[in-house]
Amino acid sequence: VYKRQAQGSLRQFITNANTVTGANAMRFVPAVDHNDASGLDEWWRIDVSDAFAPIEGAATTIDGTAFSFVDGTTPADTNSMGPELELNGTGVTVNGLELTGPGATVHGLVINRFETGIALLGGSGHTITGNYLGPDATGIVGEVGNREEGIRIEGSRSNVIGGGTAAERNVISGNENRGIWINDYDDGPAATADSNTITGNYIGTDATGSAALPYSGGATPTYQQIGIAIWDGPGNAIGGANAGEGNLISGNAWFGIYVWGPNAAADVIRGNTIGLDAAALVAIPNGFDYSAPAGIYVSSAPGTVVGGSNPSEKNKIAANLGPGILVAGDPAVGTSIVGNAIYDNAGFGLEVTAPAILIEDNVINNNGTGGIELAGVSLGGDGSTVRGNTIQDHPGPGVLVRDGFSGNTITENVFGANGGVSIDLLAAGATATEQDEGDGISLNTAVPPDCGYDAGAGNDGVDAPVIDSIEYAAGTTTIKGTACAGATVEVYRIVADGDGSDTTGGFDYGEGVASLGTAAADPGTGVFTFATGALGLGDTIGA
Repeated sequence: VYKRQAQGSLRQFITNANTVTGANAMRFVPAVDHNDASGLDEWWRIDVSDAFAPIEGAATTIDGTAFSFVDGTTPADTNSMGPELELNGTGVTVNGLELTGPGATVHGLVINRFETGIALLGGSGHTITGNYLGPDATGIVGEVGNREEGIRIEGSRSNVIGGGTAAERNVISGNENRGIWINDYDDGPAATADSNTITGNYIGTDATGSAALPYSGGATPTYQQIGIAIWDGPGNAIGGANAGEGNLISGNAWFGIYVWGPNAAADVIRGNTIGLDAAALVAIPNGFDYSAPAGIYVSSAPGTVVGGSNPSEKNKIAANLGPGILVAGDPAVGTSIVGNAIYDNAGFGLEVTAPAILIEDNVINNNGTGGIELAGVSLGGDGSTVRGNTIQDHPGPGVLVRDGFSGNTITENVFGANGGVSIDLLAAGATATEQDEGDGISLNTAVPPDCGYDAGAGNDGVDAPVIDSIEYAAGTTTIKGTACAGATVEVYRIVADGDGSDTTGGFDYGEGVASLGTAAADPGTGVFTFATGALGLGDTIGA
């Protein structure tokens, strides 16, 4: 005979768990028939009339998985499309669940129509898995979202949202403002909402990962504004390097990810798909209802890491209706963008208006599809490094350095099929249109070893090296030329695309499609010599 300790309601369970010492786990064994359905799928809906008590007891587990009333152990499995217990906050202005004690687990619930679905307001080490926060119980119907966000973390740290399996995945979509909000700003500079891990979730899309989920309908539907927002919270991880740990973050109206604040140090974003469907094949863009959108927006947050050197850490950032990544504000110094695929975005692939940013080993292709911001990479800060990237197929230049900014190192990149020059150093006083599109080839203004600096131009308008002679003998090509005294000269095999974008004065400069190596210019005369066996008959060389 099966014996159960019936507590009658979720409300009563929370009250009991707050008073009974030790771990407490809820098992949902419904004694009445379901009261909501879609086709053959059925679930139980609780219409909440006033707030539940905050969950204060340590190690409290709330699990909405339904079990048979006959034995209490056999899963009822009545809803093939999602969880079987729905909390409906229609008509109340409260949060769905509030966690204030340590180590709570919330699994298998549908929570919609509240202010915030789940608010983590105290304790640490909470686990939130397998929930629908914003959609209905089918996961594909919107217009029932929470009025603020699906999850809010404030005054709580080291929490886990999601996981690497489908069973652990949360669908956090169709809310009015944010999917997940980590707010470490309102309580002062000390970190209290740090070190959270967000993995394997669908944020902005329906449960199939194939369409954006609306917050409101009608002729002009609205959508969740931001997928994940971090305010001043340090050390958080969005995604991961292991299978299933990347989040799908698409279909959000403003930004996929927004990281803000000088105390939001060393947040890590890796392994995510941002702007596409779950198969990473079809566009579900972020940023379709905002004047300055982006796939990822890092604002004044130092040391943010986007991607990583391991291929499994790569973010796919594509089809967003603004820059793929925007990094802005001087405090964002030290942000690194490494090893990502950034393509088909309407704006720049990357737009940087902060100093000392590392952009390395990314594939940056076919951005600028919106027809206004045309470059692969736009640098509007000092001292950044753009190294080892593939930057191709843009309607404008590969890399654009805006006027007034200098000290940027652009090296070892592969260019090709860009509508502008590989590297465009804007002249001082560039127009607003030129800030977006580039201003074309800048001719040398001095004779080496003088560098021909142009104060106020991008990277000070430094002159390009001049190749004086090329000799071939016994399989070795020797290139001699002059450059800025003491400069490091990079030699490329180049290809001219024939569209006129690399041509001036009847000479086609082409684009560097393969880096052959470097040579050191003499610190006095600027003379350099470079030898290579990697060239063949008909190859064109540039520096």
